[in-house]
Amino acid sequence: MTQNEPWHAPAGLGQAPDGSPFPEAGQPTGIRPGWAPPPRPGLVPLRPLDVGTILAAPYQLLRRNPRPTFGMSLLLQGSVLLLTLVVVSVAAFFSLSRIDFATGSEASDEIVAGSIGMILLSSLVPLALSLVATAVMQGIIVLEVARQSLGEKLRFRQLWALARGRILALVGYSLALTAVLLMAVAIVIGLVAGLSVLGSAGALAGVALALLLGAALVVLGAWISTKLAFVPSILMLERLSVRESVARSWRLSTGAFWKILGILLLVAVILNVVSSIAGAPLQFVAVLLPALVAPTGDETAIIALFVAVTVVSLVLTIVVSAVILVVQSATTALLYLDQRIRKEGLDLELARYVEARQFGGASELADPYAARMAAPAASPAAQRDASPWA
Repeated sequence: MTQNEPWHAPAGLGQAPDGSPFPEAGQPTGIRPGWAPPPRPGLVPLRPLDVGTILAAPYQLLRRNPRPTFGMSLLLQGSVLLLTLVVVSVAAFFSLSRIDFATGSEASDEIVAGSIGMILLSSLVPLALSLVATAVMQGIIVLEVARQSLGEKLRFRQLWALARGRILALVGYSLALTAVLLMAVAIVIGLVAGLSVLGSAGALAGVALALLLGAALVVLGAWISTKLAFVPSILMLERLSVRESVARSWRLSTGAFWKILGILLLVAVILNVVSSIAGAPLQFVAVLLPALVAPTGDETAIIALFVAVTVVSLVLTIVVSAVILVVQSATTALLYLDQRIRKEGLDLELARYVEARQFGGASELADPYAARMAAPAASPAAQRDASPWA
């Protein structure tokens, strides 16, 4: 080879593993300079999420950090269920015990009616506590999903510190939404009851009205709950007021209503099927065991078996309820992130934050989830084209 002759790779070394020749110098390689796949620092990749990722990520969340998610949900669900049993049982005992002191059938009937009313009223206290516990867990799970998406694994104490100042707003929103729902149901019941007292024709009209208004309430409830599904996430992450959060959730869900509703319904169906399968063996045992354990009808053995089955059933209910609460809350939070990624280019903000954290500069950046005072200058698609992660 002379001095001016260009160098060529020896035979066998100028080929790629698949046998194709390497490109000559200056020729395009088809690889964009600086290109890298979208980063996945934590729970989900920083890009628009597909349905499979949204369905799988909540269970990964349970596995990655079970203490502040499943553990806290289990504690809250168990506490609420235990309190419900205690309050309702005490109210029922003191209410129905007055029947022994009743004189005459009319007085007994009045005491029974009053006792039923007192039991129903006493059940409102555990219901309110259940709403509070559910709202608290929703807020914690939203924060956990957000920080896990950045590759951060926080303890419950740290998550609670992030949630400080927003829990009351979330609890108030949940109570107000439930109150509106109960008022709507009470109005429908009142209308149907009013028609029922008008005779057979009124009863038929009441049944028809109940079916019509019931279907309308289901459709309206599905529509409003879907449009407001992102309110907890906005309250916790963007720290807006309740009114602003409702308006922002309405805007974010625009254009993706059927996708959001479909995924939420799919998750609900999956969880319902799983909980039914989990409870089926216990129901089978509860039916079969009395004949095996006490074939002669021993009351002591039957009572002991009933208590054991009841305790196991309560434990299973608490565990399943805890998992359902975490999965549904995480799914809604992931849908919120997906909408912000698609509409606002949130993945670019998260990628910048993750990159700055790797070089020790994340403390100088603002919270990537915080609300922006102004709209971005360019569209998310244009920003991704200019981003090294595109």
